[in-house]
Amino acid sequence: MHKVLRYTMITLSFILIVVTIAAGYVLLVQTRPPAKRPDLVRLPPGTPPAPKGYPTRNAGLLAFVTGRLELLDPKFNWPVPEGVVEKKDVEYGRVGDRPLLLDLYSPENLTAPVPGLIFIHGGGWYLGDKSDYKYYTVQYADRGYVAVTIGYRF
Repeated sequence: MHKVLRYTMITLSFILIVVTIAAGYVLLVQTRPPAKRPDLVRLPPGTPPAPKGYPTRNAGLLAFVTGRLELLDPKFNWPVPEGVVEKKDVEYGRVGDRPLLLDLYSPENLTAPVPGLIFIHGGGWYLGDKSDYKYYTVQYADRGYVAVTIGYRF
């Protein structure tokens, strides 16, 4: 009886390992990237090139998780395209002697109200910076939105 149970456990463990390896292969290597749309892949001039040699997005994620790929520097100074107005360090509030600042990005020559977006950086209320979202605020301002990224006290 014990031999049968042991044999069954070994067989099930082997099957589980094979299924895990096959699923990992399909998810991380065989998935294809989505079709490229020119309106979604337009990057500003001066953007660092993407890492080469990864066949899929999931393969790139796996490389990052395992430490073989580093992310871009979040403090990269993203260029502001023509037609976008940048106003940095606008005071929107004050806590004691400390000013609370925001960075504002808007389309040039606004003549009517437009939708606005507020970006609040993550960091668990103890780290991060409003400039972490500059890339996104610039992109939305370039598409006609007013975008703001705010700093807050930790």
